[in-house]
Amino acid sequence: MSSHAPAFNASEDYTVPMIVMDGAAIFDARENTYLSTTPLNPASCRWLVKALEDCNYFIYMVHKDRNCIYHHGALTERERTVYQHLRRSPYRYYLDDDHYAVADVVYIKIVTTKDEAERIQRRVQPMLEKMKLRSVIRRQAGLEDGYSLYFYAAHADLEHAQAHLMRIISLEEKVAPTEHDPIRLFRKVKNEYEPDVVTEWAKKRLGA
Repeated sequence: MSSHAPAFNASEDYTVPMIVMDGAAIFDARENTYLSTTPLNPASCRWLVKALEDCNYFIYMVHKDRNCIYHHGALTERERTVYQHLRRSPYRYYLDDDHYAVADVVYIKIVTTKDEAERIQRRVQPMLEKMKLRSVIRRQAGLEDGYSLYFYAAHADLEHAQAHLMRIISLEEKVAPTEHDPIRLFRKVKNEYEPDVVTEWAKKRLGA
């Protein structure tokens, strides 16, 4: 499990899909595709973007099985350092404009100092529960003194993703060798546990 989007820690050596984005998505490194995501509610996303309009932030989306990243505002020095650290990854695509689908947004991240992250968190905290969002502050990879403030859907957490992934693994172990068919497996998962969003790749595997 990883609190980050797939970057340099993804590998074809993983025998099962990875829980990434702090539980907001499940990623299969072998297929280089997302099995499911838990995006922000579109109305909640619009509210959050408006509430953060005076801040710089990154929007992380999953569109057509690709991690697409849009940045709001001019890059700060901290953000530029993070960008240079992560841009070599083959698992992420950076957008040059703000033409993105709100329904694709999995989380929003602000790269700043710890004090500023806590200040912004306190400012929006009273509305987060109503908007069905949660926030978390973590150290930012690539910055010695940097922190990031993340916003996810309230129910997009590790427990939610782990329950989904364990169902996949459990079903896979129970499938007879002659029935070990990815399409049949995903149909079983879909019937027993409906993820928030099944990606286009998974839909094709399901024949949907």
